[in-house]
Amino acid sequence: MIIIARNYHYMMNCYPYAGGVYCYTKNQLGHDYGFLSAWFLALAYFAIFWANATSLPLFPRYFLGDIFRFGRLYKLFNYEVYLGETLLTSGAILLTALHAEGHEFNT
Repeated sequence: MIIIARNYHYMMNCYPYAGGVYCYTKNQLGHDYGFLSAWFLALAYFAIFWANATSLPLFPRYFLGDIFRFGRLYKLFNYEVYLGETLLTSGAILLTALHAEGHEFNT
């Protein structure tokens, strides 16, 4: 992780705006590698998105107790899924999407 962090730090100093990975790779290795690096980075982000979104209900469960544990939907791998926790996660995703929609990204 330290090696990756140091490389990202170097890259961000070279290209401190949105699309830094693509721009850095494109300028150093060409358009094809820039395209591939952008796609692989996007796939990596989408691959871990579900894990981060589904972990959100664990914080209220620990700090607030059973406030969002209503409307039992199903049980998967000995983990019970509740409607309240699903609504909490969906609301957080929607709030993030609406917040990101209002911002322009510099390219």
